[in-house]
Amino acid sequence: MSKHPYPTIVVLLGFTLLSACSSPGAISAGVSNSSAPVLTQAIVSNQSSQSIPASLPTETPVPLPNTPEPVKILPPTPGTVAGSSNTVSQATPTCTNRAEFIKDLNVSDNAAIAAGQSFAKLWRIKNAGTCTWNTDYALVFYSGDQMDGQSSIPFSSVIQPGETVDLRVDLVAPFEQTSFTGNWVLKDASGITFGVGDLGDQVISVTIMVKPTPMPTSG
Repeated sequence: MSKHPYPTIVVLLGFTLLSACSSPGAISAGVSNSSAPVLTQAIVSNQSSQSIPASLPTETPVPLPNTPEPVKILPPTPGTVAGSSNTVSQATPTCTNRAEFIKDLNVSDNAAIAAGQSFAKLWRIKNAGTCTWNTDYALVFYSGDQMDGQSSIPFSSVIQPGETVDLRVDLVAPFEQTSFTGNWVLKDASGITFGVGDLGDQVISVTIMVKPTPMPTSG
């Protein structure tokens, strides 16, 4: 047995320390510590390879147009012209319908017409008012014997104030041998009737005398 055991113990302790330094646990720890910077570098490298802007652009808000207030359309007051700043001293008066009888153009009063005979009656009338007679005006049957005439005959042209118009109605003489009278008036675009004369209260009339139908002579 050696008398100096201390060198042997020192050797054993050194061997133990060397074994501990070379154990698998120590190697794993060393690898883990040495590889951490490399992994961190790889992550940083991947992030830096993408083009990420330093800051996202901020959209500039577009100002909305001011909402206009609703326009109030006011009815025109009397004495003003719509759409104009000028004023009129008085409002425009309403036009007047008035007709003047000029003459019969055919079939004078009490003319003899054969029973059942067709005939036309024509009057010449003047526009003596201030309204323009357009195609919405008409000659209409008013009273008496209509004699198969139309109830309403529209104007075929425009008649200005001061102009004349020849009005016609197609009739048929009745078969009774007596006197027949038909009365007619004018009607405006609003359906209001008016006649001739200063007050527009006189009718336009036709009167006939029905005579016997001639008998055919024998051969």
